[in-house]
Amino acid sequence: LVTSPAIGAYLSASYGDNLVVLVATLIALADICFILLAVPELNTWGAPISWEQADPFASLRKVGQDTTVLLICITVFLSYLPEAGQYSSFFLYLRQ
Repeated sequence: LVTSPAIGAYLSASYGDNLVVLVATLIALADICFILLAVPELNTWGAPISWEQADPFASLRKVGQDTTVLLICITVFLSYLPEAGQYSSFFLYLRQ
């Protein structure tokens, strides 16, 4: 949610940091409950996957073999870095 930092800053200024942590924890727990109950992919139990299919590093090795896919991944990663830095320092602008 785009307004979450502003809502968190308001709650922190009005009621303290403990309430912000409590509200964030409750929202995270509600999100986990929603995922477990409402997401249909979790309710279907198909054939079990092997450890080779679950290995995230095997996918990374496959990405590194194709140079076009590797360049696209590097481009996307580098394009998201400034945005991640902006989000991590956004709370500094709310305090001013």
